[in-house]
Amino acid sequence: TVPIMQELLKAFHMDFLMNAAIVKQAKKAYPVYTDRKRRVGLGTLHHITEEISNVVTKHLFQIGDQMRLTNCSFEEAYKAMAEHPGNRGVEWRGDWFNTEFMGLQAGSQTFRDIVEEWNGPSGPNTFIHRSVGVNVGEDLFMSYTDLLLEYPKIDLAEEVAVQLPQHEWNILHIAVLHGWMR
Repeated sequence: TVPIMQELLKAFHMDFLMNAAIVKQAKKAYPVYTDRKRRVGLGTLHHITEEISNVVTKHLFQIGDQMRLTNCSFEEAYKAMAEHPGNRGVEWRGDWFNTEFMGLQAGSQTFRDIVEEWNGPSGPNTFIHRSVGVNVGEDLFMSYTDLLLEYPKIDLAEEVAVQLPQHEWNILHIAVLHGWMR
């Protein structure tokens, strides 16, 4: 079975604040092996590689539209969208503002830069390059990795060596597939 910390990292990936609190309480994080000899299994880092660029980009377009329609700030637009979850076309686990907005605000410098820029005099962009969503995802991955290295003391070499059962990809393969450069 997969430890609860890793399940929460995967299921509530963008809720950085909740996951940070959980990670800080963990003593040690270990990979779950299906074949220890061949290093095949699922590492903790695999749980934080969720590809979020499409979701982030879609949500930014929705927030930008909300800002333009109601002449409000980025945060106010997120709160308004959280009050009407059907408008997003997705089902969200919990309050969208308190999970996604606050989590990305805490875990991604790129996201913070977007909030600052869009709250400025020029307002929200009508064009959002794919790299914005990719960079938010990479920032979040790096923030989680920093936490995991600082608090439960994961063995980074062991984590990088773990390969997924289906493809035998390690964390570096996944980072390249996501377009993460750091």
